[in-house]
Amino acid sequence: MKYYDMHEDAYKQLKAKDKISWDGETDPSKLFDHEINQAIGKRIDHFFESKDGLKAVDLGTGTGTAALNLARKGFSVVGYDLSETAIELAKKNASELKLDLKFEVADIISIKTNDKVDLVVDSSLLHCLVEKKDRADFFKLSFDLLKEEGLLFLHTMIEAADMSEMTDREYLVYENHILYSTGPERWDMKWMQVQGKKVFPHRYITTTEMLEKEIHEAGFEIVESLVDPQVKSTGTFCGWLKKR
Repeated sequence: MKYYDMHEDAYKQLKAKDKISWDGETDPSKLFDHEINQAIGKRIDHFFESKDGLKAVDLGTGTGTAALNLARKGFSVVGYDLSETAIELAKKNASELKLDLKFEVADIISIKTNDKVDLVVDSSLLHCLVEKKDRADFFKLSFDLLKEEGLLFLHTMIEAADMSEMTDREYLVYENHILYSTGPERWDMKWMQVQGKKVFPHRYITTTEMLEKEIHEAGFEIVESLVDPQVKSTGTFCGWLKKR
């Protein structure tokens, strides 16, 4: 399996416990208060005063957290995720909230489409893509999906000067911007030895400067951005991007 396929196991465990989101929520209406929706909500009305007829795509939608919120605001939305169980839960959440939108199981970096949308949302997917090619494919897909005046919203981890809250966990190792994790032997991962532990690459965590360079090289420019820092863990980069 690819390193991000492990999410399917996590979503199966959540479903078994009657949880409906990655952070263990049980009430679909509470998803609207999630931090990614709070971040989007700060500027969405500025960039899209009217949502009538506008289209959005949510990449790495999980159980639909951002996609559901965008649909509630009036966008026509499609949410994609690799996990079949996540998409199953997303559809259930949409039904309970009486929202009309589409969810599809797909390997995000392999999506082929001629559709053009007004908004692409990165639902904390980018930092799950460790390989440079996968990250480049993410940006290319986003670029190809967007109309010329469209926007890409990024919500991704940023390295902190002090990462001790992550590195003090027995199952995690951090080195050269890559967060490695231990895991079950049954997982078909790219196992390696790092700092004396058998681990696989789990997250790619850039600095703000590295991310800005990556964004520029992908053909985007930053319209607005904000970094929410943490003292001893990863911060969060929230950015609105447009095509250069």
